[in-house]
Amino acid sequence: EGGVGDDTLFGGSGDDILCVQDGWNYLIGGDGNDRLYGGDSSDQLYGEDGDDILIGGNGNNTLVGGNGDDTLVGFGDDSSGINRLIGGRGNDTFVPASRSFEFFQGSGFSLIEDFTGVPGEQNLIQLPLSLSHFSLTTNHGYNFGGSAPDTAILWHVGSESRLIGLVLDTTQIALTPDYFTVGVTEV
Repeated sequence: EGGVGDDTLFGGSGDDILCVQDGWNYLIGGDGNDRLYGGDSSDQLYGEDGDDILIGGNGNNTLVGGNGDDTLVGFGDDSSGINRLIGGRGNDTFVPASRSFEFFQGSGFSLIEDFTGVPGEQNLIQLPLSLSHFSLTTNHGYNFGGSAPDTAILWHVGSESRLIGLVLDTTQIALTPDYFTVGVTEV
């Protein structure tokens, strides 16, 4: 476990739990099915091999699953940061927020990278409410990816629409169970 300040933590060949507090932190899970928890600043979390769970925490975080079937959770308690979620090889689940109330807080969103947009690839984006609360658009004014258009995930509440995620470099995605799952990931 890291303390207050900047930390670098390395997991071993087994199943590790790595967590940090404040500071700019760097966590590497290594082999095994690891759980990595970011802190209150901008962190970099790398799961590497195994089926890992990476939870960004507050701040602007980068989460890289690596090899294996990973779960990447973008937000902590205040959801004001911009988080990069990069699955890597394997069947990954991208979670822009861990609980539905986090959509009410802050102005942050997740950048979802290496999402194939091909049915059957088994990469999924997990949303905490039914799909009817969301829409997708490529006409949003953001461009974080490469030259291909990005797809925005918008959450609708009343007359408001709020950006919660951008799927980078793809328009080949639909608001269906082929690409999205509904559930809550408790952290």
